[in-house]
This record gives sequence, C-alpha cells and structure tokens, in this order.
Amino acid sequence: MLALSLAAAFILSSANIGQDNKLFWDLLLIFEALWMHALTLLWAYELCKEEELLFLARLPLSTSLKRSAYERGRFLALLAAFLPIVVLVAVLDAIVASPLVVWQSLLYSLSALLGGFMVLAFSRLVSSVSALLFSTAFLALGNGLDELYLYATMQKDSGAVLKAASEILFVAAPNFSFFDHQGEAVAGVWDSVFSFWALPPLYFALLSGALFALAVWRFNQKAI
Repeated sequence: MLALSLAAAFILSSANIGQDNKLFWDLLLIFEALWMHALTLLWAYELCKEEELLFLARLPLSTSLKRSAYERGRFLALLAAFLPIVVLVAVLDAIVASPLVVWQSLLYSLSALLGGFMVLAFSRLVSSVSALLFSTAFLALGNGLDELYLYATMQKDSGAVLKAASEILFVAAPNFSFFDHQGEAVAGVWDSVFSFWALPPLYFALLSGALFALAVWRFNQKAI
C-alpha cells in the first residue's frame, strides 16, 4: 500500500498549484505518514498478540533474563523491524525531494515509532486490542492539539473553559503535533530552529523513555 501510494504521488505530481513540487511533496509526506503510522501500530499489536499466544512473557521465570531486559527487547524489536522501512523511505525522499522534506519524513518516522511504543506500553495495562485502540485515539488527539490550541487562544468566543483545556492538553497529553512541520518543510522555511530541528527528537526521547519506564514498572508488578 505504501508503494502504491507513492506511485500515486508520482502520477499526480505534474499538477501545478503555484509552487514547484508542492503537491508532489505534500502527497509524498501524507502517504508516508499514513502508512508508517499504520505499520508500527499493526506490528506492535502483532508483537503483543503473539506474546500472549506463545506465553513469551514467562521467559524471565524460566531463564536468567531480567524482566527489564525482556521489556527492552520488545521495544528494540519494534525499532529493528521498522528501521529498514525508515532508511528506504529516507533514501527515496533524498532522491526526489529537498533535505527539509527528508527531515520531515524522519519526524513522521519518530511519531510512528512512538505510536508503536505506546501500544507496547499500554499492553501491560490492558489487552492488546484495547492498547491498539487507545494508542490510535491518542495519535488522533495528539495530532490535533496544535489546531485546538490555536483555535482556543485566537478565537475570542471560544470560552475560558476550552482555552484552559487546550492549554492543559497541549502540555499534558502526548503531543504528536510536535512532529508535524510539513508546511514548513515543503515551503522551505521554518518559524523556529528549536521547534523544527531539536524539539521533536528531544520529545521523542522523553516520551519513549516514559513509556518504557511505565511498561517495565507494570511488568515488574504483574504476575506472569
């Protein structure tokens, strides 16, 4: 599906909408973001489901493997499976697009991987299916937090409650909008060096570390 979507982007790329390559790069990034997120969510769910079916979580009981090391292996397994896709897509983008578009593609990869990590962490709290649904919901919510914040702060009739809620959610909820700078990447400009280059990797490291810590804590507390 990713290959077919990229082919569609190439086919539609000849349309002129006022800026060279804008439509092509937009379609390229949209399709890549869509399928990379779907891929990591699906792979993380399959990993959790197979763990349940094969009783792999019992390995720390029968071997010298520590629970924290086992949990780290789950996260690294998803990373190792996803990394070749990231490299392949980045190489393709480097051939047909600008360096800023390549960077945006990598940011979408971080966002997708974070969604997969969320499934792995939530699977220690709820069932695999519920973990997938909750993670998908957090992804959908997190990608719209910037629009909600802008609407609540810029519209005079939005109300104090909505404004306060948007500010709290923007900071407290998993904010996947930090990884979305597609407009800036396609246009070739960015508003802030920190928010465009530094904040997304730092936020990924912080949130993925928190998800891993949550998964390890719950796995240590859980009876196998």
